[in-house]
Amino acid sequence: MINLSIKKVAGVALVVTTLISQAAGAGTLVLAGSTTIQKRVLEPASAAIEQATGTKLEIKGIGSGGGFKELLAGKVKASIASSPLSSLLKKNGLADDGTYQEHVIIEDIIVPIVHTSNSVSELSWE
Repeated sequence: MINLSIKKVAGVALVVTTLISQAAGAGTLVLAGSTTIQKRVLEPASAAIEQATGTKLEIKGIGSGGGFKELLAGKVKASIASSPLSSLLKKNGLADDGTYQEHVIIEDIIVPIVHTSNSVSELSWE
Protein backbone atom coordinates (compact mmCIF):
# COMPACT_ATOMS: atom_id res chain seq x y z
CA MET A 1 0.00 0.00 0.00
CA ILE A 2 1.27 3.46 -0.84
CA ASN A 3 1.41 5.70 2.22
CA LEU A 4 1.59 9.32 1.14
CA SER A 5 2.58 12.31 3.19
CA ILE A 6 0.86 15.66 2.75
CA LYS A 7 3.94 16.93 0.86
CA LYS A 8 3.76 14.05 -1.61
CA VAL A 9 0.02 14.53 -2.16
CA ALA A 10 0.69 18.23 -2.72
CA GLY A 11 3.36 17.28 -5.26
CA VAL A 12 0.94 14.99 -7.06
CA ALA A 13 -1.66 17.75 -7.03
CA LEU A 14 0.88 20.14 -8.55
CA VAL A 15 1.74 17.75 -11.38
CA VAL A 16 -1.92 16.99 -12.06
CA THR A 17 -2.69 20.72 -11.94
CA THR A 18 0.03 21.30 -14.55
CA LEU A 19 -1.47 18.55 -16.72
CA ILE A 20 -4.88 20.11 -16.30
CA SER A 21 -3.75 23.57 -17.27
CA GLN A 22 -2.10 22.20 -20.40
CA ALA A 23 -4.80 19.71 -21.34
CA ALA A 24 -8.17 20.94 -20.28
CA GLY A 25 -8.58 24.33 -18.66
CA ALA A 26 -11.85 24.59 -16.75
CA GLY A 27 -14.16 21.62 -17.22
CA THR A 28 -13.45 17.92 -16.82
CA LEU A 29 -10.18 16.09 -17.38
CA VAL A 30 -10.50 12.34 -17.95
CA LEU A 31 -7.57 10.23 -16.77
CA ALA A 32 -7.40 6.45 -17.17
CA GLY A 33 -5.13 3.86 -15.63
CA SER A 34 -3.81 2.57 -12.34
CA THR A 35 -6.39 1.82 -9.67
CA THR A 36 -3.67 2.19 -7.02
CA ILE A 37 -3.00 5.77 -8.09
CA GLN A 38 -6.73 6.39 -8.47
CA LYS A 39 -7.61 5.24 -4.94
CA ARG A 40 -4.49 6.28 -3.01
CA VAL A 41 -3.53 9.56 -4.71
CA LEU A 42 -6.01 11.17 -7.09
CA GLU A 43 -9.33 10.53 -5.37
CA PRO A 44 -8.08 11.93 -2.02
CA ALA A 45 -6.66 15.00 -3.81
CA SER A 46 -9.46 15.53 -6.37
CA ALA A 47 -11.44 18.10 -4.36
CA ALA A 48 -8.32 20.22 -3.76
CA ILE A 49 -7.36 19.95 -7.44
CA GLU A 50 -10.84 21.01 -8.53
CA GLN A 51 -10.85 23.91 -6.08
CA ALA A 52 -7.40 25.10 -7.21
CA THR A 53 -7.99 24.74 -10.95
CA GLY A 54 -11.72 24.71 -11.58
CA THR A 55 -11.23 21.40 -13.35
CA LYS A 56 -13.00 18.25 -12.23
CA LEU A 57 -11.14 14.95 -12.53
CA GLU A 58 -12.88 11.92 -13.99
CA ILE A 59 -10.74 8.92 -13.17
CA LYS A 60 -11.23 5.63 -15.02
CA GLY A 61 -9.53 2.95 -12.92
CA ILE A 62 -8.82 0.32 -15.57
CA GLY A 63 -5.22 -0.61 -14.79
CA SER A 64 -1.97 0.90 -16.05
CA GLY A 65 -2.03 -1.04 -19.33
CA GLY A 66 -5.66 -0.18 -20.03
CA GLY A 67 -5.05 3.49 -19.33
CA PHE A 68 -2.07 3.56 -21.69
CA LYS A 69 -4.14 1.91 -24.42
CA GLU A 70 -6.78 4.64 -23.97
CA LEU A 71 -4.02 7.25 -24.32
CA LEU A 72 -2.74 5.56 -27.48
CA ALA A 73 -6.28 5.57 -28.90
CA GLY A 74 -6.70 9.27 -28.10
CA LYS A 75 -9.54 8.61 -25.65
CA VAL A 76 -7.79 10.42 -22.76
CA LYS A 77 -5.33 13.32 -22.50
CA ALA A 78 -3.13 11.47 -20.00
CA SER A 79 -2.86 8.05 -18.44
CA ILE A 80 -1.89 7.22 -14.88
CA ALA A 81 0.47 4.31 -14.44
CA SER A 82 2.08 2.38 -11.65
CA SER A 83 4.54 0.82 -14.08
CA PRO A 84 7.31 2.50 -16.09
CA LEU A 85 6.67 3.92 -19.55
CA SER A 86 9.34 1.62 -21.01
CA SER A 87 7.33 -1.40 -19.84
CA LEU A 88 4.08 -0.05 -21.31
CA LEU A 89 5.75 0.74 -24.63
CA LYS A 90 7.28 -2.74 -24.80
CA LYS A 91 3.95 -4.44 -24.05
CA ASN A 92 2.36 -2.48 -26.89
CA GLY A 93 5.21 -3.13 -29.35
CA LEU A 94 6.20 0.54 -29.52
CA ALA A 95 9.63 2.14 -29.68
CA ASP A 96 10.47 5.01 -27.36
CA ASP A 97 10.53 7.78 -29.96
CA GLY A 98 9.80 10.58 -27.50
CA THR A 99 6.09 10.79 -28.30
CA TYR A 100 5.16 9.91 -24.71
CA GLN A 101 6.85 11.30 -21.61
CA GLU A 102 6.65 9.91 -18.11
CA HIS A 103 6.75 12.14 -15.07
CA VAL A 104 7.74 10.02 -12.07
CA ILE A 105 6.17 11.37 -8.89
CA ILE A 106 6.51 8.44 -6.51
CA GLU A 107 8.08 5.02 -6.85
CA ASP A 108 6.75 2.09 -4.89
CA ILE A 109 8.34 -1.25 -4.11
CA ILE A 110 6.48 -4.55 -3.94
CA VAL A 111 8.29 -7.20 -1.93
CA PRO A 112 6.88 -10.73 -1.72
CA ILE A 113 7.70 -12.28 1.65
CA VAL A 114 7.45 -16.04 2.08
CA HIS A 115 7.46 -17.92 5.39
CA THR A 116 10.26 -20.49 5.73
CA SER A 117 7.71 -23.30 6.04
CA ASN A 118 6.39 -22.49 2.54
CA SER A 119 7.74 -24.79 -0.18
CA VAL A 120 8.32 -21.85 -2.54
CA SER A 121 12.08 -21.51 -2.99
CA GLU A 122 12.23 -18.93 -5.77
CA LEU A 123 9.97 -16.35 -7.44
CA SER A 124 10.26 -15.03 -11.00
CA TRP A 125 8.20 -13.06 -13.54
CA GLU A 126 7.55 -16.21 -15.60
